[in-house]
Amino acid sequence: MKALVYKEPFKMELEEIPAPQVQKGEVLVRVRSVGACGSDIHGFSGKTGRRYPGMVMGHEISGSIAESGPEGAGLVSGKKVVIQPIIYCGECEMCALEKTSVCLNKKMIGVNMGTTGGLSEMISVPIRNIFSIDEKVPYPVAALVEPFAVGEGAAFYGDLRGGETVCIVGSGTIGLTILLMVLQRKPEKVFIIDQSRQKLDLA
Repeated sequence: MKALVYKEPFKMELEEIPAPQVQKGEVLVRVRSVGACGSDIHGFSGKTGRRYPGMVMGHEISGSIAESGPEGAGLVSGKKVVIQPIIYCGECEMCALEKTSVCLNKKMIGVNMGTTGGLSEMISVPIRNIFSIDEKVPYPVAALVEPFAVGEGAAFYGDLRGGETVCIVGSGTIGLTILLMVLQRKPEKVFIIDQSRQKLDLA
């Protein structure tokens, strides 16, 4: 299959790589759309140590089921899905507390070595990381579920109940998703801070 492989800062190459082998408890997803996270951009430019030569980036992913084993009942071929990119162990202290996003043994698709990200034609993903979506939702919109989940998490853990004054630092993509999720909780006032006038105008 084809994939964009990170070679060095500011350089990716389209290559043929082996298609993933579906393991027990996994499904094969045909990637239809993938977002460019700010962390991917920083990794591409070499500003972060979280992207390494030889890896395939991309963790904001929507796609369709290409293959599922007997454990993937209900996930029929062609079914439209989004992917939760954090692969958690399910056994550590944090997983026991149902805080799988901070699993002590987690790997993130397209971030950690040993995982193939969404800048490829297909990826193999644990069934528990797959979520079905309405067939009417376009794939590029569905790929935004992951960053919106970050925004929802910030608003949820902020324990907003309505009537508060909220300050959001940063008005990039994640800042905007936080803003939209905060507004759902009917705050009294919302302030958003950024050094970029262009981003503030958009917010």
